[in-house]
Amino acid sequence: MAATPKRKVGRPPYAPTKRDRGLVEVLVACGLTHAQIGGVLKISEDTLAKYFPEEIASGHAKVLAKVAGGLARAAMKGDRTAQIFWLKTRAGWREVSRVENTGADGGPMEMNIGGQVTIYIPDNGRGGDGMGGGG
Repeated sequence: MAATPKRKVGRPPYAPTKRDRGLVEVLVACGLTHAQIGGVLKISEDTLAKYFPEEIASGHAKVLAKVAGGLARAAMKGDRTAQIFWLKTRAGWREVSRVENTGADGGPMEMNIGGQVTIYIPDNGRGGDGMGGGG
């Protein structure tokens, strides 16, 4: 008597699609956790790691490159906001505004509102001319 073939128990093996690969890249780039991405695809974190190692590794970098490229193109086309953002974040430019307002001995400033303003600047203990020259 011939033996009947055994049926496998459980789910069939996972087969990722091209759409799944693209989706994983986008979800990684958006900052979702592996558990969240697995939930979207209805697979475990282990299955995600097994079938999508490249997408997990490159998802963030690919989207970052596209966004940075778009920003650079906008800056090169004259978008002033993009130019300013690029220079501040990539070229080290910054806007510095430092104001210290104190009066005598670190107290409140004294002002004569009658026309002339008198500001008393406390000695900072560093010597110099009081104008930041240091000498």
